[in-house]
Amino acid sequence: MMGLVGAGGPGAQGPGELSWAVHVDSPEGEREEQSLEQRADALAQAAGLVNAGRIGELQGHYLLVQPAGHRQAPQVEAVRQQVEAVLARHEAVRWHSEQRLLKRTKRSVHFNDPKYPQQWHLNNRRNPGRDINVTGVWERNVTGRGVTVVVVDDGVEHTIQDIAPNYAALQHGVIAGRQGFGSIFVVASGNGGQHHDNCNYDGYANSIYTVTIGAVDEEGRMPFYAEECASMLAVTFSGGDKMLRSILRISPPPLPRSI
Repeated sequence: MMGLVGAGGPGAQGPGELSWAVHVDSPEGEREEQSLEQRADALAQAAGLVNAGRIGELQGHYLLVQPAGHRQAPQVEAVRQQVEAVLARHEAVRWHSEQRLLKRTKRSVHFNDPKYPQQWHLNNRRNPGRDINVTGVWERNVTGRGVTVVVVDDGVEHTIQDIAPNYAALQHGVIAGRQGFGSIFVVASGNGGQHHDNCNYDGYANSIYTVTIGAVDEEGRMPFYAEECASMLAVTFSGGDKMLRSILRISPPPLPRSI
């Protein structure tokens, strides 16, 4: 019921005034609105408030507001405590809640990453809309926290003792991963397009247990190096030719050499 301030009739809450939304119980055997109105008036008088009227079409719900004049901070707190005590023990009150004016502000994402303006694939200001449209998700606090990302390389030495038990375990991961929810394997379509390579011949990209993703440049076109195949389900942004912006890459600083 927060935010019902001003929903009542005459005398509705003004800025700086206290108000409560209350659900008044009708006397035994009586259901008429007039009886509820009378009980709301009596309740407001007992609490030192004014009945501003019924809240919309909610039967038995009324807005009780603070009379003008109690504006000093100590007086406001004293009134609040007094009203809460009366409403909490009054037999006619089924429910009550103090109303507060809530201000809504447009959410925005702020980063301390100095390279963020260069990451056009996240937020493309030069060509709005040509990005992965992820900032709205971040504003809802969906950040990927708790998600485990593993890089799978098909060039591993599968005979190594530590790798052999988990080699090519896609089916098991899809079925049993994430405690039974199934792991999601995302595979790049490949960058051998300039050599006429095709991801239809890639065992990982063509697997029924993977999601194959292709590439487009900043202008939404397939780059010269991109591979294409029937198993590709979607594309995402990548670098293009030398005339277009590339994906920003951050290289780790070189390790210090001991003398």
